[in-house]
Amino acid sequence: MDKEKKRLPEFESVEEEVEFWEDHDVTDFLEELEDLDDVEYKQGKDRVVSIRLPQEFVDKLKAYAKSQEIPYTTLMRRWIVKSFRQNVKAGNRETEGEDQSLQEYIDYLREDVDELEEKLESYR
Repeated sequence: MDKEKKRLPEFESVEEEVEFWEDHDVTDFLEELEDLDDVEYKQGKDRVVSIRLPQEFVDKLKAYAKSQEIPYTTLMRRWIVKSFRQNVKAGNRETEGEDQSLQEYIDYLREDVDELEEKLESYR
């Protein structure tokens, strides 16, 4: 008796496809898969940056991010970008093209971190 060929279903969502592959073996569908000859792998333009933060702060950050249903690294990236943009806009208005000193910027970021820690503490 010949084994009946299985057909890949059309998936309506990624979640549906994930559920399907949890219960099925890809080798049962090899005849339906296509070879990809000209696949390009492009490295993202983002750069990984390492920063040191107190463990207690990271724990609070992770808890807050979880309550917002977002990865904590994504949350941090959003806050950093938003803070930077606000600072640049404020700096351009205040100094009219003059460069702010690095120390002023560091102090500004420290204030933001302090405010963030207070917010995170309130969610504890």
